[in-house]
Amino acid sequence: MEKKTLSDIFGDTFFGIPDYQRGYSWGHEQLDDIWKDISWIRNEKGHYTGGLTLREVNPEFGYINSDAPYKVFEVVDGQQRLTTLFILISRIINRIKLMNVKKIAGRSFIQVRDKFFEREVDDEQILCLIYQDEELNEKFRAIINGKATKYSLNFYDRNIIFAIDFFDAKIKKLELSDLEELFRKTTYMMYFNIVGVNNDFDVCAMFEVMNYRGKALTKFEVLKNRLIYLCELIKDRDKSFSTKARLTRVSINSAWGYVYKKLGMGDKPLAEDDFLRVHANIYFGYKKDIDFLFKEVFSIDKVADEYENKLTLDFIDKYVESINYSIDLWVYQRCLDYSLEGYAWWASKGVSNIIGRINCLNVRHFDSMILGALVRINNKKDSKNPSAFIDVFIKFLSQVEKFIFINYKLVGARLNHKSKRLLEDHGYLFVNNNKSFPAAQKDIDILIAEEFCGDEDDFKKFHTKMADKAKARFHNGKGWMDWSSIIYFLTAYYIDQGLISRRKRFNHVYESVERYRIYDEDILNSDKYKFTVNDIGNIALKSDEILISDVDFSDNYTNFIDDRNIKMLKFMFLHWDIPRINDEDISNLSLDNFTAKSIPLTTKRKLSSKDYFDDFDLED
Repeated sequence: MEKKTLSDIFGDTFFGIPDYQRGYSWGHEQLDDIWKDISWIRNEKGHYTGGLTLREVNPEFGYINSDAPYKVFEVVDGQQRLTTLFILISRIINRIKLMNVKKIAGRSFIQVRDKFFEREVDDEQILCLIYQDEELNEKFRAIINGKATKYSLNFYDRNIIFAIDFFDAKIKKLELSDLEELFRKTTYMMYFNIVGVNNDFDVCAMFEVMNYRGKALTKFEVLKNRLIYLCELIKDRDKSFSTKARLTRVSINSAWGYVYKKLGMGDKPLAEDDFLRVHANIYFGYKKDIDFLFKEVFSIDKVADEYENKLTLDFIDKYVESINYSIDLWVYQRCLDYSLEGYAWWASKGVSNIIGRINCLNVRHFDSMILGALVRINNKKDSKNPSAFIDVFIKFLSQVEKFIFINYKLVGARLNHKSKRLLEDHGYLFVNNNKSFPAAQKDIDILIAEEFCGDEDDFKKFHTKMADKAKARFHNGKGWMDWSSIIYFLTAYYIDQGLISRRKRFNHVYESVERYRIYDEDILNSDKYKFTVNDIGNIALKSDEILISDVDFSDNYTNFIDDRNIKMLKFMFLHWDIPRINDEDISNLSLDNFTAKSIPLTTKRKLSSKDYFDDFDLED
C-alpha cells in the first residue's frame, strides 16, 4: 500500500472504469463534502482522500494500441471519488482555457492538459479517465466536453452533468491565483492509499466483497456484477464458451444501461431495487427476501463442476432479456410522465387512467400483480377481439383499485400472510401460467367477500372500522384533510359530477385541496367549527391556485356543507360498490356522528397508532 497524490499517479497512465462498476452516483451532499475537504487544506499539510484499488490491464481496455507508451489501470475500488476529482480538474482546465492562460501553477497549459485531462494517442484525443464499455465511453467524453445533447441521458449521466455544473458554479468567479491554488490542492495535496491488485485476483469477486457486503451498492448494481462474474467463471470452466460469454456480457451491459436510462427518465428516478424485486416475483415467483437471487438462483456454487444442474449462459441470457423487456412496462406502470400509448396495442387512455389511479393510492403490494398482468397482455398480440380483451383487462384493474381503496384507504386493514402471498403470486401466474384476468378478478372478489362480507358480524366490523378511522382523524385535529386519499377521492367525485374533464389524466389534474371559507358566525364561534372546517363537505380541489367549486353560496352555507357531505359519502359507497349500502352506514361517517360520540375536545390524551391509521405506512 502506497500513499500517492493525483500528480503521482497521473502521467503516462489511463484509468479505466470496468463494466461491472455502477455509474456515477454522487450528488450534492458528496460533492459539497469533497469541496469542503479541498477548501480546508492549509499550508503544506495534505488531506487523506481515501483508498484507490487498481489493477494494470491490457492497454486495449482503453482502445489504446498495445505499442503505445502508456499504462491502463482498471479501477476496482474508489471510482466515485476519482471520477469526481477528474471532473473538477476538467473544469479547472476548461476555465483556464477560457481565460487564455498559457501556464498553470508553473507548468504549461498543454503539459497540465496532457497529464491530467486528455492526451493524443494514434492521432486521437483520449480522456485520461475512460470506460470499458465503448458506448459509455463515448457518452462520457461528450458530457465532459459539453456535447451530450445527441445522447439519451440516464440518471447516472445527469449526475455527471450535475457535478460539472456544481464545480463550474464554485470556480466561475475565482481569480487566476485562486484557480491555481485550487489546482495545486487537488492534484498535489489530496492523498490516496493505492492498493495494487495483480491478475491472480478475481476482481469481480473482490468488487462484490468490497461493496455488496458493505451494502454500498444497490442490489441491482451488484446483480450486474454477479452476472458478469458468472460469465467469466463459465468461460474459465470451458473455453469453448468464450465467444458466447463475451456476447452475454455485452447483453448484460446493454440491458442494465437501458434500465438506468428508463428509470432515470423522470425528474426523480425510480428505484432500481423496487424494479428488481417486482421483476423477480413475476419471473421466479414470490420471495420475501430479494437475496434469494444471489443465494439460490445466481449462486457462484452453481457453476462448479460438481454441481448437477449447472448455471448456463442461456439461462442468464433469458433472464437478462426479460429484464430488458419488462422495464418499459414497469416505467409505464409507475411513472406518470411516461406512456406506451401509441406503441403498445393495449395501452389505451382507459388503461393508463386506471393504472394512474392505482398509483395514486400508493400501495405497493400489488406491483407484482400489475406488472405480471402488463407482461401477460403485452404478449397477447394475436387476440381475436382486442377491444373485448382490453375491456376484460380494465375490469380486472378496476377490481384491484376497488380492493385497495376499500381495504387499505377506508378501513386500514392489513392482509394476512396467506392473502398477501396470493396477491403477490398472481404476477408469476400471469407470466408463466397464462392465468386469465377473469380468474384473477374472481380471486380478488373472494378476498373482498372474506374480508368484508363473510357474515353479518364481519360486515359490521368493517363499517365500524371505517367509521372509527374517519372519527380518529377528526380527533387528531385534521379530519378528512388528514386522509392521504382525499385528492384521489375528490378527483373521482368531480369527474362524476362533470366538474372536470374525464379526458385528463387522473394523476395530472390536481395537486392540492383547500377548505372553503366558513362565514357562519354561529359555527365560527362554536366547538363544532373544529369539526366542520375539516369535514369532507367543506373540502374542494385546487388547480393552479384556482378552487374548483360546486358550492352555491346563495343557499344556506351550513346546510350546504351537511348536504354536500352526505352527497359525497353516498357517492363513495356507490362508486366503489361498497357492500350492503344503507343510510345507517353513511350516517356513521357523518359529522353529526363524530361530534355526538366524540372524545371531548379538551382531552389531553395522546392518540396512539391504534386510534387512527397512517395511510402511507402500509408497506413491509
